[in-house]
Amino acid sequence: MSATRAEKLRYLAAGSANTALSLAINWVLLLWIGSVPAYVIAFCVTVLTGYAIHSRWVFRQPWHWAGLLRFPIVQLVNLAIGTGLVAMLVYGLGVAPWLAPVLAIGVTVPLGFLLVRYAVKHRPTAG
Repeated sequence: MSATRAEKLRYLAAGSANTALSLAINWVLLLWIGSVPAYVIAFCVTVLTGYAIHSRWVFRQPWHWAGLLRFPIVQLVNLAIGTGLVAMLVYGLGVAPWLAPVLAIGVTVPLGFLLVRYAVKHRPTAG
C-alpha cells in the first residue's frame, strides 16, 4: 500500500474517532451547560486531540508550533467551505437538506485531507 493511500485511510479513521470524541464531549457537557458553550468546548478540545492524532499517527510527523497554530485554521476553513456548499445545495439548487451534507462531504473530506496534511507536514524554513 502506498504511503499516500495509508495516510488517507488513517485520516478517515482518525477523523471519525475525533468526531465521535467531539460528540461525546458535547453530549456530556449538555448535562451542565448550554449547547453553544458545549459545542465550543468540544471543538477546542478536539482541535488539540485532532492535531495530536493527525500529526503523530496519520502523517507520522513530530509536533511543532506552526502545525498546532495552522490546524484550527484549517478546520475552520473546511467548516466554512462545507457550510457554504450545504447552503448552496439546499437554498440554491433545491437539494434535500438531509442529502446536502452527504454531498458536501464528498468535497470537504478530500479537501480536509490536503489542508490537514499541509498544516501538519509543512515546516517553515529558517532564514
